[in-house]
Amino acid sequence: KYVLTIAGRYATGSELDLHDFSGGEEANKYLSSLGFEIKHKADWSQRECYFAIWAYDQLDQDRSR
Repeated sequence: KYVLTIAGRYATGSELDLHDFSGGEEANKYLSSLGFEIKHKADWSQRECYFAIWAYDQLDQDRSR
């Protein structure tokens, strides 16, 4: 859900409140409506998985982004 709030900020200019939506399919539909491509984890390449983990670690270290 945190990644969704950040994606919302970049797509719309305002960060979403974590309490305004649930994760899962609701989050996927919202991201799709903003133009993001939703990929199931099983469809990710090794490079995409590595990047996702790296990006999450970066966000986790600095919540101000």
